[in-house]
Amino acid sequence: MQALATITHTDPLTLHFSLCNPPDSGESVYVPRPLGPLGYFVAIVITDQDDQIVYESDKPKVKLKLHPSRPESYLSLEPGYTHGILLTLDDVQLAPGAYQISMAYSNQEFRGFPEYSLGEMTLDTKLKFQVS
Repeated sequence: MQALATITHTDPLTLHFSLCNPPDSGESVYVPRPLGPLGYFVAIVITDQDDQIVYESDKPKVKLKLHPSRPESYLSLEPGYTHGILLTLDDVQLAPGAYQISMAYSNQEFRGFPEYSLGEMTLDTKLKFQVS
């Protein structure tokens, strides 16, 4: 499993984060359907060129709409397929300069269902970008 990320907009800063089952994996895998809200499954830290933190997502309290132990709470990803979410950071104001975004995914309590054990899944990815 891989984590993929792209910047889709810079004002407001909008990121597309996805879980990817690599094409060469050879088998389908289950992943949790929920990827949001921001900060719960996907934590974000933005640092500037001096490695100073300029933004860090908070971990919100959530009331889950899907139950972690039910099969319908998971999505089967065939090799080469992704499952993603757009995350908009409305409260981020970045001055011109170079930045790095670190995104860390955790499946939290979504560890599988009776017929499929997923266990703990943690992934991370980084993006460098420039604000003009």
